[in-house]
Amino acid sequence: MIRSIIATLSQNILSEEKEVVEAALANCRILGANNHGSKAALEVLASKYTDGGRIDTLADDKVFVGEMQSAPSTITGEPSPREMISVLLILDGMMKGSLSNEDATAILHEIDSNLDIPSPDWFRSSPSSVVAISTILCHSTVIDNVSTNSSLAWALLDATQACVEQISHGVVPKMDLTENVIINMLIGITYLLGCPGEYGLSSGAMSVLGAFSSQGSGSEENAPSLLDVHFRSILSRITSSAPSFPWKQSDPAFLAMDALLRSCSGCTVGCNFNMVAPFFISHLSISAYKKNTSDSDGSNNQSLKDAATKDEIAEEYSLRISLMALLQTVLSDESFSHTLDPRPGEFSSAAFMYSSQFTTDAVLSIVLPNLVWRAGGMASALRKLAAATLYCLLSHCQKKEHTQHQQNGAPLHPETIAHLVPVLHSNLEDTESTTRELTCVCLSLVLEEQVSTETFSKIWETNARVIDTLYPRLLELLDDCHDPVRMAACIALEKFLALAHAAAAKSSFDLGLSSLENTTASLLIQLDDPDQEIQACVFQLLSALIELQSQEFTRECRAKNKDVVEMIDRQIRMSLNSHQDGSYCRLLLQKVEEYHVWESKERAGA
Repeated sequence: MIRSIIATLSQNILSEEKEVVEAALANCRILGANNHGSKAALEVLASKYTDGGRIDTLADDKVFVGEMQSAPSTITGEPSPREMISVLLILDGMMKGSLSNEDATAILHEIDSNLDIPSPDWFRSSPSSVVAISTILCHSTVIDNVSTNSSLAWALLDATQACVEQISHGVVPKMDLTENVIINMLIGITYLLGCPGEYGLSSGAMSVLGAFSSQGSGSEENAPSLLDVHFRSILSRITSSAPSFPWKQSDPAFLAMDALLRSCSGCTVGCNFNMVAPFFISHLSISAYKKNTSDSDGSNNQSLKDAATKDEIAEEYSLRISLMALLQTVLSDESFSHTLDPRPGEFSSAAFMYSSQFTTDAVLSIVLPNLVWRAGGMASALRKLAAATLYCLLSHCQKKEHTQHQQNGAPLHPETIAHLVPVLHSNLEDTESTTRELTCVCLSLVLEEQVSTETFSKIWETNARVIDTLYPRLLELLDDCHDPVRMAACIALEKFLALAHAAAAKSSFDLGLSSLENTTASLLIQLDDPDQEIQACVFQLLSALIELQSQEFTRECRAKNKDVVEMIDRQIRMSLNSHQDGSYCRLLLQKVEEYHVWESKERAGA
């Protein structure tokens, strides 16, 4: 009989007639208010939709046990999404009925007003109940179709919310919430968070997650997200139940992974980046791009090019852009820096240093290939996101450098820097102003924090063309049509000149007086810019150039420095009368005088 009841409810609950649906849902709540009926119904559902078969809730219910042992199953094979909608709605109604049995009480009191109706306890009478329900909530049919079936998604949300309410009301003892039950429910919530925005259920899913997480701390506001607590287990379940990499952007597992990484803190993702990295590398590696345009040895193959349609290339770029945006979001989280720069005692020292270096190297291996110039609007969008992602990583490395440079040195290898600088150089000519600005900022961070004078000299020796053309390109960007690019280029040029000056004192490489004279002349033109912020930035650069000449090096270097200052002095005096406001020029002349005073004292002391 119970199978017939469930079959009837399943059919009516999906009816197109509103009254029939409401009546079916009411009957589900009435069923949930009855211990014997609910146990029997859950037994039937568990036997059909879980791998564990029968559950032990009916040990004392001989009639129902006998009935279900003799009744044949009406459902065979993998259930359809429509079928799972009805199952989830039945469970939702039963759980709501166990919390509030007003519907059942009203009906029975019409028969006998003195009838004493016991409170339903079927949900808490056996740990197997919550195990069975949580297993159904993450059934393969559910998670494989929830992102493409809004009705299924809403049914899952309702059932999950009802289950969390059972837990929050103390119906389920905390000891019965095994890790497997928790992971099952979190899997369903994660796939809900990955549903399309047009479903309109993301806020509801986050609310359910918050309520579920609060059960462990007693406070929803201060509760750590259970997604963070069980991150590794959830990620393992997602990847193990899905096809091998690479995934398509529309795959449920891809959407769930995206939702998981966005919902967890940057610290969580960073600490477990060894598990996350294969996901990004498999989808963002340059080999995936090359397979459509070249042979394995790198040579062009026209047949492969012809096979890669425009739609396929567009789909691939869309996937890459989505993933790069996701990686940039993860790195933008302030807590991600904790994995690169932990507080004292926060992590094991040896384990942390390995993890930190791995994370840095892995991100660079993902980002740098996508910074290389390729034609097309989508390639341009990808470069912009890659530049933003690199900026986030370098910003975190900068914080680490400030706190750990005495112990650990720069976190980037010299070989990595030697490869990074030319890539950044090429992006200074990008057509996107945002990419040019981000490239200048990244270059500033690299030159200031990551590049030693020895590394700079080595790059200059092995790739002189890059260094010799870098500062002229930065000078050209001072005339860019976008002021943020001009500001960023000015700061990058200051870092470059400081590093080049330091390297010249320790090697045979030197920009030369004529190059510095051309640079100074161009900067003095910019010093008369109508924009006061540009003026202040250029003034800071020229001041720094003068101050660099006060650094004590060899006698030969000091002689060159004096020539540079005298050249700057001449250039300033030539420009003074042509400027609308010569205040900055006069301030620079004061700095020149200060240098001469210093130089006289040094000569006298020698």
